[in-house]
Amino acid sequence: MDRHRATTSTGAVVDQPTVLQLADLVAEVDRSGHDAFLVVERHAAAGSVTHLQANRTHDSWLLEVHDGGVTRRYQAETPDPALVYSAVAYWVLRNRTWPELAWRRPVVGAGLARAV
Repeated sequence: MDRHRATTSTGAVVDQPTVLQLADLVAEVDRSGHDAFLVVERHAAAGSVTHLQANRTHDSWLLEVHDGGVTRRYQAETPDPALVYSAVAYWVLRNRTWPELAWRRPVVGAGLARAV
């Protein structure tokens, strides 16, 4: 069974967050404004660790999924916190029906700001 841990830039840490707790954490980050973030880690039974980051920018959100090595890293942007919550909840639940976002691969080593 997968284990999850959610951490925000405000210091909140929630082990095994429910979908309601995830909604509260996204709302907390949204209220915090620019440079706030939420990271949700997945610790799989096989020992692998992957994560999803949701970073609040000036007027938008940058989502990044690290689902393995460098070739399994994806980014998407949206101004809508409801889509951020949906993406986070779907990822935690391993739901294959993601919200409609334009996912792309970032430039390796360029950080969150530069995606292609």
